[in-house]
Amino acid sequence: FSIHASTRENHHLPDSYIQNLLDTYDEIQVKAYLDGQFISFATNTAYYSWDSTHNIGNYFYDPTLPIWMTWDFNVEPFCICLIQQHNDIDWIIDEIHLKTNGTIERACDEFLNRYGKHNKGIFICGDPTGKSRNVLSPFAGYNNFSVIRDKLSMMKGFQDRSSASIIPLINSINFIRGRMCNAKGERKLFADKKCIFTIKDFERVQMANATEIDKKSDTSLTHHSDAMRYYCYQVRYHTGMRGVSFGH
Repeated sequence: FSIHASTRENHHLPDSYIQNLLDTYDEIQVKAYLDGQFISFATNTAYYSWDSTHNIGNYFYDPTLPIWMTWDFNVEPFCICLIQQHNDIDWIIDEIHLKTNGTIERACDEFLNRYGKHNKGIFICGDPTGKSRNVLSPFAGYNNFSVIRDKLSMMKGFQDRSSASIIPLINSINFIRGRMCNAKGERKLFADKKCIFTIKDFERVQMANATEIDKKSDTSLTHHSDAMRYYCYQVRYHTGMRGVSFGH
């Protein structure tokens, strides 16, 4: 014997609470977490709400908007996603993918080659492990994000928005799924078609089990999507999905 009850029936909750869940969760999550249905999450596809027909297109660089750089510090490949915010919508406008011998310095040089003249703000975030002390440095407290600051802080509007806070895997996956397509059918995360490695991740990354991403069957996968998880959770989740703007 079991009783099914929907959170919608709790009249003590404000309407804004329900609306926030509909904005945040995808359709499957709403059925499970809001409507109390017994839903199987047996699909192995990590980012099942990504739809290459609707989430991919021409999402070009806008020189009047800040650029967000979200970093994954894997060595082979070394990965960065570049995002611009259009109010509550995120456009992945470009990616940096160093297949071999990836270093922070090389990645920064590649960014400068492409966007060195950008003057409307550069915000960095990414893998929280990058806040740990860089063992190759003789300076206490010097870490991966310190190296990035050394390379890019001369650019106008540079801001370090990185965090050492742990990113909960399942929470961040659920959140980015909702950004890809929420229960209302709204899509708030898009990628330019040239971002082939990020798109490949969103299409192919699998779950090893209910709580872990499969990082073993194809070692070329997961890194760009990890960078995007860090951005979505650090920036959109923790700022009420408002993001940050930079004055013109």
